[in-house]
Amino acid sequence: MLQVLFKSLVLVLLCATARAAVQVHDAQSFLSEPAPEAPSDFDWQQLKPSRSLDWHDCYTSFKCARFEGWMHKVPLDWKYSEGYPKGAGGLAVAVIKAPSRYDQTDPRWRGPIFYNPGGPGYSGVDWLLQTGPNLTHRIGDEYDHVSFDPRGVSRSHPTIRYFDDEERAKWDEDRILGPSDVGLALARSQLIGAFADDPYFRGQGHGAFFVSTPSVALDVLAMARAYGREKVMYFGKGYGSILGLTMASMFPDKIERMVLDSVTDVNRYYDASYSTTLRSTDKALESFFISCSASKDCGIHNPTPEAVQARYERILASVAVEPVPWVFFSNYGIVDIAMTRATVFHALKHPYCMFPLLAIALSALEVGDGMYMHLLASSPFYYCKDEWMPGGLDYLTEARTAIMCRDAGPVDDSLAQLQQWFDRQRNVSSFADFAWSRIACAGWPSFGHQREFSGPFSGHTAHPILFLGSTADPLAPLSDAYFMSTQFPGSSVLAVESPGHGAFGLPSHCIDDHINNYFRDGSLPANGTACAVDHPIQYCLEDSAAFEQLGADVKARLMKRRSSS
Repeated sequence: MLQVLFKSLVLVLLCATARAAVQVHDAQSFLSEPAPEAPSDFDWQQLKPSRSLDWHDCYTSFKCARFEGWMHKVPLDWKYSEGYPKGAGGLAVAVIKAPSRYDQTDPRWRGPIFYNPGGPGYSGVDWLLQTGPNLTHRIGDEYDHVSFDPRGVSRSHPTIRYFDDEERAKWDEDRILGPSDVGLALARSQLIGAFADDPYFRGQGHGAFFVSTPSVALDVLAMARAYGREKVMYFGKGYGSILGLTMASMFPDKIERMVLDSVTDVNRYYDASYSTTLRSTDKALESFFISCSASKDCGIHNPTPEAVQARYERILASVAVEPVPWVFFSNYGIVDIAMTRATVFHALKHPYCMFPLLAIALSALEVGDGMYMHLLASSPFYYCKDEWMPGGLDYLTEARTAIMCRDAGPVDDSLAQLQQWFDRQRNVSSFADFAWSRIACAGWPSFGHQREFSGPFSGHTAHPILFLGSTADPLAPLSDAYFMSTQFPGSSVLAVESPGHGAFGLPSHCIDDHINNYFRDGSLPANGTACAVDHPIQYCLEDSAAFEQLGADVKARLMKRRSSS
């Protein structure tokens, strides 16, 4: 009980601090407001999968359905009859919508927009439960806003899940690997691959065969047809851009509207080289140094970006040599360099929320207090709920690996070749140790590898695509958006001058206006148009004394609760 109270108080205080500092561009923004956990009282199994989107009331104000996913033939060298997905509904996709205020017979109803928030492996159901009201406010209530758990993910069947919760917690403890750990990463990948290849392992069957991105693209098109529409309106970010580009390449004549945010070169995804992914990562870190030097309220403020960087590097160097233990009552932990760098990397994706909190945590580490970094590292999604990132995220390592590696096919590199690939990544970014995706597929089974679609990834879409990106995205360099735009004639790139993974999650009326205009009347900004953010990143503590007071408040409340219990 005390441990729960401890974490809750720190969360409340830190999030309250962030709310006071982050002046978002409208009252509906989820950049700093804690989003509710996804309710658990809806029984998805009561819904019979169908091809007609049979909607049922769910989660108070939403509608839910289970869609019967498209099924392709099994490989000719299929090893076991148990490989075919069986049980509750075969291939059943969990679908949710925040319905329009208008009935479908009303001429003001504009149709469904389908969303994928990224991953791969993110639950679209969780995401829409927490962002649906904001989509209605920012994009419009004349649309049905529809998302889904892709094949293999969360509430869809089959779900790719090889660990129980306790096993996954232990497995995830060791997933942050260092530059010398390529062999260990390969061994972990081979273990996951062995699970996927064994249809008897915990009753999984060969469900991982059916989770390819082209199959999901077919599901989205089929769901649009279930609405009675031959063309698709779609909005995707990160991996969602991979899904969108796959869909646009397979069915260019079926694209009514498509907005793609944080765009990745789809070719580098399908060949598992990921050679462009980290091109802007170090630039995103530089933006932290710049913003911190511009605000005396930053926890590790110095007058120049170079001085902030030097202070940051001293803190990390100290933690690398001497990890920081902390204990308070029954709560304890150790902050080491791997945890610290992982937290920094997460912060680069969500700068408007996490940069201020990261500065607090780094300032604490500097004086030997690891509590704040440990809490921020253990619950990064709790603190920062922007338009593209749900909290309470059911994000399973197994589903992510299954989707990526089913798309790429088996990677046959030797350990030496994988080490060379990793060394090339290190030449691109200091955060190469967070880019293990190719190695993750080195142990993946072939399943008699059949790819439903192999490209080319290009096309003349029925309506041009709108690409979005930030100028310092840690996982999707803006250059990838410009390259993919050249493959889809008539498309346009809209950039926001800011760090962050996802332009739509940043405070910018300019971005909102262009997205609204595009969905309503199809108008595109000129290619290369740049949007500004509405305000800079704002830090929340004036000095170390204020920071110490924050910690004192937490401890005082805990001690008061303990003395009264």
